[in-house]
Amino acid sequence: MAEPRAEQGLAFSLRSKPSLLALPLAIKKDAMDWKTVYKEIEDKLFPYYQFDIWERGLYYYLLGRSKIRGLDSATISLSQISNALSCSDFQSRKTIRSLAEKGCIELEQTRKGHFVKVFLPDELPLPEQTSTEIQIHIETIDFYKNREYLSAILVTAQKVRVVLSITLSPIDTA
Repeated sequence: MAEPRAEQGLAFSLRSKPSLLALPLAIKKDAMDWKTVYKEIEDKLFPYYQFDIWERGLYYYLLGRSKIRGLDSATISLSQISNALSCSDFQSRKTIRSLAEKGCIELEQTRKGHFVKVFLPDELPLPEQTSTEIQIHIETIDFYKNREYLSAILVTAQKVRVVLSITLSPIDTA
């Protein structure tokens, strides 16, 4: 029978799952609502900084290696990043520098690798999102003078033609 272990502040047995009481004090203290954090990352951070797919993957990887594990920062080698993203060292270097330039991470190169501190959306100076819907009254638009909405009208007219041609097509009674 396995005896409970108390190494590194964790107490658990092989038969039971670790409980919240068994987690290290640092993780308990910094317990976050990760569902809200994920929503803020997707809805605020990524659109504001216009992350590409490499930056998204690396941001999530660095977040998992630091904040989610209860750490404030982490030291990660370039080869670990390349393996995690399945890309070249050049692409990894380019992506991590891009995240640092955007201010989403704090980056310091050391002999062991990149010392990285990841910032969450609430730690960054992101503007509050406001409703950007513009009320347009179609009756007040002069389509002969202003061609701003012409492409939208043409697309709508094309859709109407397609729908009409489908509904008005002759029925095959054979």
